[in-house]
Amino acid sequence: MAIDKRIPIYRFVVGEDDEAGVTAVALVDNPAIEMNWQAFAASKISFDFDDTLSTARGQELAQQLIDKGAIIYVISARQDVQGMLKTAKDLGIPESRVFATGSNKAKIEKVKSLGITKHYDNNADVIKELGSIGSKFAMDKITCSNCGHTWMISDGGEDPYKCNMCGMENQFIIEPKDNESEDEFISRCIAVEVGNGYDQEQAAAMCYSKWNEQKFAETYNDYPKKASENAQSALNYAEKNGWGSCGTDVGKQRANQLAKGENISRETIARMASFERQRQNSNKALGDGCGRLMWLAWGGDEGIEWAQRKLKQIDQKMTKFSSNKEKRIVSGPLMVSNLPIYRKDEQGEYYGLFTAEDIYNIRNKFFKNNNTKSVNEMHDPNKMVDGVYMIESFIIDSKRGINAPDGLKLTDGSWFGSYKVDNEEIWNDFIKTGEFKGFSVEGVFKTTKIDAKPLSIIEQAIDIIKQIED
Repeated sequence: MAIDKRIPIYRFVVGEDDEAGVTAVALVDNPAIEMNWQAFAASKISFDFDDTLSTARGQELAQQLIDKGAIIYVISARQDVQGMLKTAKDLGIPESRVFATGSNKAKIEKVKSLGITKHYDNNADVIKELGSIGSKFAMDKITCSNCGHTWMISDGGEDPYKCNMCGMENQFIIEPKDNESEDEFISRCIAVEVGNGYDQEQAAAMCYSKWNEQKFAETYNDYPKKASENAQSALNYAEKNGWGSCGTDVGKQRANQLAKGENISRETIARMASFERQRQNSNKALGDGCGRLMWLAWGGDEGIEWAQRKLKQIDQKMTKFSSNKEKRIVSGPLMVSNLPIYRKDEQGEYYGLFTAEDIYNIRNKFFKNNNTKSVNEMHDPNKMVDGVYMIESFIIDSKRGINAPDGLKLTDGSWFGSYKVDNEEIWNDFIKTGEFKGFSVEGVFKTTKIDAKPLSIIEQAIDIIKQIED
């Protein structure tokens, strides 16, 4: 996990006698401690529906965010969810993350209560009320990711996403190009994110984070030879006939990567896997629209099917919880000591961490207050779960011989636990289906800024993360 040294660090403080502490544990599909122990690494992003997610551009933006690992919610002022469920299903958004609030006021409250980090909406009043969380969704405005030029889609002609100033094919999500330096990417990225509604400071933090993710990401190149051949077929066709209006700059870059057998990241594999949604166009002849050409560019049948398998394999390897299906027990870390937790809320962007002392106090208060049965689903206080209760709890202490279970590497002071699941609905519909990925604690915590030189704290944190990932 890459740590952005520009973002401040706070300690979440829990004393022995104060009111702070964990009040409940949530069963979630995106736990605070999950993939490589990156806490809160995935952004929680929501979309209004009408004239936002209901549009082709909104769906493309949502899909690209999903491919990057974001957790997407649909939060609308509609009276019921029925008219939104098909679009959500097509994007892979579970019904549990689709909300019809009945009014804009209730919509704003729901966005805030869910801890959403960015909400896209076409309603200017909603955006104003949400402050930095809100982002105005403009169906007809594009900012070039290469040169910063802005234009209206309606003025873009046959290829509305192509910049007429520099010729760049644009997408909503910006990522580093091959052979692009850090300074070149950061400058280009900030211009685009500012155009997307973020202020200069937010955009800079996001862009440095994106650069670090690219730099430190694990990569793979074991895709089938046929996937490379399919991509090369697309390139050969385009060299002879041109790309025309087909494909984005990212799609063309992907074809070159696959054809050359280059390493690709989990994020890229996720994008390949999600291209399954274009399968209905895959059997058309080359030249009959863009479907067949872009299908081949993304690896064709062999490449996309490999990506789907590979994505599951990667995620299963990275997930750090376990379940005993016979005994209906789920186990995993509840808190990891001194691990930076990336947060973005009304305070801005920052890292927070719990020390071993804080976790010790949290654990003690948790039992003192009889919270072993206090469980909810997806941090929703209206979805308290009966029939799920803690049966095991211990804090890692290597000096006392209390170590993490085999296969897990946890720092001393981390809290591990197991829950028994007697609730049939939760077991069958949430855990057996694989939607459950781990635990996420919730409660009230005081914060205090770490005034020591951030660099020293961050370097210690990086050492902790390396220990966990090795």
